Amino acid sequence: MPAGATAAMPRTTAMGAQQTGYAQQAAYAQQQAAYAQQQQEYSGGRGGMYAVIGFLALIALVAGGIVLFNVLAKDKEASTFAMPNVVGQTLEVGTQTLTDLGLQVNPIIEEVEGQPEGTIHRTDPIADVLVQTDQLVNVYYNPTRTPFAVPDVSTLLQDDAVAQLRGLGLEVTIVTEENPSVEKGTVIRTEPPAGTELRQGDPITLVVSGGANQVAVPPVENLSQANAQATLESDTYGFAVTVMTEEHPTIPAGSAIRTDPAAGTVVDKGSPVVLYVSSGPAKVTVPPLTGLTEAQAMAKLAELGLVGQVTYQPLAAGNPNIGKVISQNVPSGSLVEPNSVVKLQVGQAPAVTTTSSTTTTSTTTTTTEPPPST
Repeated sequence: MPAGATAAMPRTTAMGAQQTGYAQQAAYAQQQAAYAQQQQEYSGGRGGMYAVIGFLALIALVAGGIVLFNVLAKDKEASTFAMPNVVGQTLEVGTQTLTDLGLQVNPIIEEVEGQPEGTIHRTDPIADVLVQTDQLVNVYYNPTRTPFAVPDVSTLLQDDAVAQLRGLGLEVTIVTEENPSVEKGTVIRTEPPAGTELRQGDPITLVVSGGANQVAVPPVENLSQANAQATLESDTYGFAVTVMTEEHPTIPAGSAIRTDPAAGTVVDKGSPVVLYVSSGPAKVTVPPLTGLTEAQAMAKLAELGLVGQVTYQPLAAGNPNIGKVISQNVPSGSLVEPNSVVKLQVGQAPAVTTTSSTTTTSTTTTTTEPPPST
């Protein structure tokens, strides 16, 4: 077995139990048949024979139901299995291993020194954890820097093409277009086209047929309302657009947030579509600040994303409002934009007046002159 390959573990216990169940059912059926034969011998009549035939038919129906239940239970059980170990495999091989088991693969670039390029170094969930069919598995791999040619995936079904391109480490975006000559769900082309040199982690668009009169809702996030609406109402889509606004913390007011149906959804051309446009971030309710200390008021404003601006009002000595907010320019309960300025007046103690006295010392100097000479 090649390095990194995985093998399915035999379900010995489950199979043994199932075989035992079948043996018990067979024995039970034999017992009922013997009993039916005895009843026929005892009855000796035509009516008794009909009764036995009906009884045998009932037994067969019950046994068939039990077998069908076991088969369905076995199929249901098979949808849960242990996550295989694909660490050390190339991204392409590991992705194929997982998709063959019915798992959805999400390749994620994560550079790790010392790991070979293009190989998987961890998965989430990890190996041996129980997973289910169609479960999404994150596959972390060390990217290769060598460019490669985009394969030709036209005529493939959408899921098969996505698995192949993601297995190469490409970031796949799916769009559909109306094409009555190509069966719905079949790939028409890629953008960039087959043969283009790309690297792992590069984006690629997969254009899939929506059949006749079917189109995919295009992505319009972050476009201005006018541009987004023009795109949706263009001849390509012909959607009947209804505009609604909603708050958004990061998308500027007047820009598109999303659509309903969501981008990528295949719908009939001309369908109704709701375009959600940002009204900007949610407004903030100004809290009551009067009576709080300056530090408390400033902390509360910062917590709400508001900016406090303080001026001081001198108060008489001993006033209980010294060091506290005595007024705010925006009343509490007002709705304001984030980062708005709220001006506060804080009580301030009177300035301390100091008096200094100066003592002047006078010094008297006496000079004695000598008597005149004779």
